[in-house]
Order: sequence, then structure tokens, then C-alpha cells
Amino acid sequence: GQRPWVVDLWERYPPRRVRLDLDGPIGRWHLLAIFHWEDEGGSEAWHPEDFHLPEGSYWLRTFWSPEPEQPEAPHRVAGQWEHSVPPHGVWLFAVRPVQPHQAQYLGSDLHYSQGREVLHWHAGKHDVTLELRKDGHQQGHIWLALPQEPRVVTVNRDPVRWQPGLEPGTYVIPLTFQDEALITVRY
Repeated sequence: GQRPWVVDLWERYPPRRVRLDLDGPIGRWHLLAIFHWEDEGGSEAWHPEDFHLPEGSYWLRTFWSPEPEQPEAPHRVAGQWEHSVPPHGVWLFAVRPVQPHQAQYLGSDLHYSQGREVLHWHAGKHDVTLELRKDGHQQGHIWLALPQEPRVVTVNRDPVRWQPGLEPGTYVIPLTFQDEALITVRY
């Protein structure tokens, strides 16, 4: 597997920033962590430069979050983004460059990597087909960015009701499956 990079190892003690570069059927993305070592909760900020990433627009999705409404919803970010972190906590999040007018997998609440659960991904002109694998009975959600609103969404050939995400052009698909899920989205 990939080895994480402690980005600020020589800048401060204890270090606070870790980056893990990942790739798979959905393309390349970065799993990032900011550690909050203080005895009181606080706010931590993310900026692409802090992780040696180029400036630009990114989809940022937190894996654990205290936010009450759609806590793990992806956000489209250009520049700095702040997030509250509990005492001695960690902010674990995935970032992907925004690819305008293309279907993109933005993550799930099924695996902390927010992408390793995807076995297969195919984005056509008006549809997306993806296959997920996670052992056992699973219940959760995936988030997608799509160029158009979905018309039909199925999970293992059963229709499901999707929801709009918090950001325009993003959609939440609820999942319940055993071991594998074949998801088809037509738009």
C-alpha cells in the first residue's frame, strides 16, 4: 500500500498534517489529516499549500464530523476551509480536484479512505455505473457530483431515492447491501 507523508514533520512538534495519496477506479485523490493536540476544542484550517497541493477548486469531504445537517456532505472549496475539531482530535478528510461537467465520486461513509470501497467506475455521457465492495451487511451513503440531476438510480437493480447534496450538482445515494453493491445512475 501507499505510505503516508507527514507533511510538517520538520516544521513543528508534534507534527499536525498527514497526507496519503490514493488512486483507484475513481482516479486520484488525497486523504488528509490535521491533528488537533490542544486540550480544548478549536478550529483547524485547510489550505492546499499546507499539503503541497496546487491552488484550485477541490471537493473536500470530511469522514467524521460534528455538523448536524448532512455531517459528511462534500464542499466545493477554492482556498481555505475551516473545521471544528475536538480536544486531542483529528480532522480526517478527502480532497479531489473539481472536474467541471464530469461525474465524480466524492466519497462515502462506508470507508475512511472515501474511495477504496469502489471496485469499478464507468462514467458515460448520461450515466454512471459503479460497484462497491465491503464485507458484511452495509448501510450508508455515497456522494456524487453529476453534470445533471439523476433521473433513475438503482442499487443492485432496485430503485432508490436520491437526495440533493448541500452543494449544487451533488447528490446523496442511500445504500443497504450485503458485501457488494452495483449502482447505476442515469441522468
